[in-house]
Amino acid sequence: MLNSLQSLKVGKAIGRIHSVSPKLGETYFLRILLNKVKGPTSFDDIRKVNGQTHSSFRDACYALGLLDDDKEYIDAIKEASNSGSGFYLCFLFATLLMCNSMSKPEVVWENTWEYLADGILYRQ
Repeated sequence: MLNSLQSLKVGKAIGRIHSVSPKLGETYFLRILLNKVKGPTSFDDIRKVNGQTHSSFRDACYALGLLDDDKEYIDAIKEASNSGSGFYLCFLFATLLMCNSMSKPEVVWENTWEYLADGILYRQ
């Protein structure tokens, strides 16, 4: 019996990593990193990419290229600005935020705030 168990042993494993909902934020990004980063010995090691320790697990995932760059959302808002009202653009951005599908909403905001601010200024 011992020989059959030894023949099944392929590699080393500490345990199982259960699925985590993206809605859990940093916990979700930690799970992604635990599946990708080899041999970390601390949380700082997990957040380290190319010698730089990032402030969050999400930023480390982004630096590793594990998350999308949100270009499609930026392009969608810019394209909608050609024909949509300021109210529509703000509604579109709010909808994108509520869907929780953007990797870095702050980057989308930084690249589209002029279009979104026009609607806010118009309403005032």
